Amino acid sequence: TEKANGMFATAIIVLPSLYTGGEVHVSHSSTTKVLDFASHSLLSTALLAWYTDVVHEVKPLKSGYRLALSYNLIHTVP
Repeated sequence: TEKANGMFATAIIVLPSLYTGGEVHVSHSSTTKVLDFASHSLLSTALLAWYTDVVHEVKPLKSGYRLALSYNLIHTVP
């Protein structure tokens, strides 16, 4: 979903943090994927990215905490 003029994608960096749950569901056209990084969350970093026309849903965490940096990628004309 576009949140600002010129926004074309979202990028999320998930930093090492212990949690369970919190699956990310993404779908585009007829393809749906479920991304689950919880089993490696304590020692791993993950990068997720999708264009604004991708439907996504982040499920609630069941335990722990998730430290993530979220970026809106925006194209500007000079």
